Amino acid sequence: MSDKFIIVQVHHGGHFVFYLHVIYEGDRVDQFINSDPNKMSMFELRDLYYDLVDGKWGNIDMYYTWPSYNLDVWLITIYSDADVMKMLKAYKSLDYVVVYV
Repeated sequence: MSDKFIIVQVHHGGHFVFYLHVIYEGDRVDQFINSDPNKMSMFELRDLYYDLVDGKWGNIDMYYTWPSYNLDVWLITIYSDADVMKMLKAYKSLDYVVVYV
């Protein structure tokens, strides 16, 4: 990874809806600026989300999609740190990543 920091954009509080295309409806979008991609992990993403919901713990599912793809083409579940690394690689030319919870 590079030495640059990234923005982590978190869509949360909504749900996926299957119309003609998959959309994430009723969500709220928050951003974490100056996140270090070298320290990014599945647990780091989870903790960012828990910060948004005032520390309310529970099981969550996290997803991402390839940049500029529709949700119904490449919606990928984040199961592990390896998946986080794949996400960062997909977004490496950009200064942000987009996560859905």
